[in-house]
Amino acid sequence: MPASVPSALMPISIEIQNENFTRMVLEIAPVGQALATNLASFVSWKIDVSQKAEAQADDLTAASKNAYQLLRGELEKYRWRYEGAAALKDIELAVQELRDINQELRQQPRKNNRSEQAQSKIQLAKIWDQELHRATAEASHLFFDTAKQKDATLAERFAALNASTKADKELQPAVAKLSAALNEDRGKDEFADQVEQRLNQISERYRELNDLQEKINREQVAVEARKAFPPARAFARSQKSQNDPAIAATFDNMKQGVDNVLHAQRVVGDYEEAQKLTDLTGDSPQNSKGSETAQLLRDLAGRTDRNLSSLAQTIPPPMRKETAALERHNSDSRQSARQLASPRLAMALESSRLMLQSDRKTAVAYGLLGEDLGALVDQPGNLNAPALKPLADRAAALAGEKGEEARQAEIRAANARFNQLATGHAENPEVLAGRLDEMSALAKEAAGETTKRQGLAAQLDQMSEIAQPVADWVQSTDAREIAASAAHESSAEIQAAPSQWESYNGTSQTLADAARQIRMDTAVNDLAALSPFPAPPSLAEIENQSVSSSADRSSNSGGLAGQAIGQAAPPGVDQAEWARLTERMRQAIRSSGVENFSEEHQSAIRAYFEKLSSDSQGLNPK
Repeated sequence: MPASVPSALMPISIEIQNENFTRMVLEIAPVGQALATNLASFVSWKIDVSQKAEAQADDLTAASKNAYQLLRGELEKYRWRYEGAAALKDIELAVQELRDINQELRQQPRKNNRSEQAQSKIQLAKIWDQELHRATAEASHLFFDTAKQKDATLAERFAALNASTKADKELQPAVAKLSAALNEDRGKDEFADQVEQRLNQISERYRELNDLQEKINREQVAVEARKAFPPARAFARSQKSQNDPAIAATFDNMKQGVDNVLHAQRVVGDYEEAQKLTDLTGDSPQNSKGSETAQLLRDLAGRTDRNLSSLAQTIPPPMRKETAALERHNSDSRQSARQLASPRLAMALESSRLMLQSDRKTAVAYGLLGEDLGALVDQPGNLNAPALKPLADRAAALAGEKGEEARQAEIRAANARFNQLATGHAENPEVLAGRLDEMSALAKEAAGETTKRQGLAAQLDQMSEIAQPVADWVQSTDAREIAASAAHESSAEIQAAPSQWESYNGTSQTLADAARQIRMDTAVNDLAALSPFPAPPSLAEIENQSVSSSADRSSNSGGLAGQAIGQAAPPGVDQAEWARLTERMRQAIRSSGVENFSEEHQSAIRAYFEKLSSDSQGLNPK
């Protein structure tokens, strides 16, 4: 009833921490109290009291509807936040469950952990620890895949590569220390303290990874805005012509791109900017502000981090390691190719970073080194220690490990080779990217120096003719097509407004983006099927591995070990405890019994379920 609305909403206001929701609850609390008091004397109400109570009830009903909308908004925000951190959610869940189990262990009456109940909880913790190992391995794999993602910004790739390495080199060892702590025979309090310390270390690494994930999410707004800008500009031009028959189609194309930008903005929690973009886009060609939408998208596409740290020092160590492994026959060529995927990607990123900082000569050296390493990892049959060692030496020289003279010598040699390529192989991807970067720098100068505009126009026209330009070149993987299309688009933009410096600045950005895309496409193509962080087995793979034997086991009698578990908790098992296992773990047990786990964990699961079953029967006598 309306009088109970404030008391029903008060606990929720504590949970969701929404200022508007809390203020509304405080404002309606006296109204609800007054109505509840008046209801006690309902039989003696007069007309004026009845009218006042009706107005109060209407106010409280309206407040409940408003509360519903606010709650929906908060749940929507939570959903977006969850989506933005999906790669790390399994880690967070496992850590929280382990903390809960550890707290339960502290509350055990005995001073040691040798009671049946304590051992049951420790074994359950080991299962969650196993899940934590899987989730960590999956995070490394997903982050590296993000770094290879075709449309990612340079900053997004840097953050993702950093995150994949951090998860592998810092989080995974922290999880291993937790595993060791769970296997130590200590007193109850000492055991719990040690586990808590290890969990705190894992949580610190998790927070660092989460910061990188948030950076990746912010960069994704720029990614989607960059893809949405060309159709938005096409619609703006169509809208200006007033009688273009294709205006509805161009609006639909723009709207699709804008929806992807809005999605990315909501993931990062930028609801105000998302609303602004929504208002400008409108819902039809008639009420859409095409030019303003295109300009906002261009601004969003440019909001990417350009202050990137060098990767030079991270490249030589894995190359030396794999050289030694191949020499000692500790690794085969395919294993080494997977491990070398990380430095190969880092070379492409470092080249793009240096070009962004106008260090073109060093960028060329990393670009060519990346091409050479890519040729090796793309053909593992040619990958051996003698072939890899010279590349490792070049990487060490570029990183400054052999002194400045050796670094400069390597840069000079690379640029001499580049000039030869430019003469004899003008359409080599690295050469095309270099020409685009040169034109990008020229366009920036032409914005303020009119004498350089004619030369820029001639170069753009020449580049436009090396292939058939396409409108959606961002999706292309052909270096010639990307270069020709970016040049053609830039030429058209300048011709549309030849006297405005914005045209030249926009052209500079477009050409630089095209150059980075060519370099990254080359690297990503080299690494298409390679990753130093293999994906852990999926649930489907686990189920496929066990499907043939589970049918045989389910026909046997005798306890949990021989039964396929149904959709609900097994008989005698507390539903809340069953729900604490992740869906992946529950599904694995349902599909094939506990045989999916190690013998130690099989025994632990059976003992745990039997204990819960006996407890349940004791609480519910027949």
